[in-house]
Amino acid sequence: MLTAAVPIQNFEKIRDRIAEILALEIPSQAALQGRADIDAEVYTSRMAPFDHTDLPCINVEFTRGDYPSRNSEKSDGTYLYHIDVFTKKPTTSSLEGGQASSEVSQRIAGTVRAILSNPIYRTLNFAAPSLKHTEVNKIMIPEYLELEAVNYRLVRVVFSVDTIEGIEYATPVPFGEALSSVSVDCTDNGFLYKILATP
Repeated sequence: MLTAAVPIQNFEKIRDRIAEILALEIPSQAALQGRADIDAEVYTSRMAPFDHTDLPCINVEFTRGDYPSRNSEKSDGTYLYHIDVFTKKPTTSSLEGGQASSEVSQRIAGTVRAILSNPIYRTLNFAAPSLKHTEVNKIMIPEYLELEAVNYRLVRVVFSVDTIEGIEYATPVPFGEALSSVSVDCTDNGFLYKILATP
């Protein structure tokens, strides 16, 4: 029998860090781009359905972990995360709602891709050499998850992280004074990431 509690695993820490980064960067990008419609709330592992009052939203979900190399002390792992963007837009006299929703969801997904691909987040703000490699693998519209409701759209960003499981990460690098802090609220819908304050 184990005599000590199993610590939070690295794949869990990575999931939460992805959400923290997006919760900081998405509102900033909405302001920089002059696009209030891309200011999406960020959740992790949300299971409750989204409705129009929640949208636009981003949900970060751990999908799988593969361990091609392992021994009794550690496993070299590749972790896959789905970052799902949900949107809904009304139909107006000048634009059909589904088309508008598609444009917004793709703009958010492109922004997510650019954020996570930026060199400043190469290690997701974990101290080197905690992560070996991070990569946005694809952006896709999952056919089996197409939303039947009118004007709803879903775009998925697939993100992979190569790291080592079985050891504790070094102390994370602080986000720094130039970035806002983030709170995590446990809601009925899932864990919601929010900016606490803006310097």
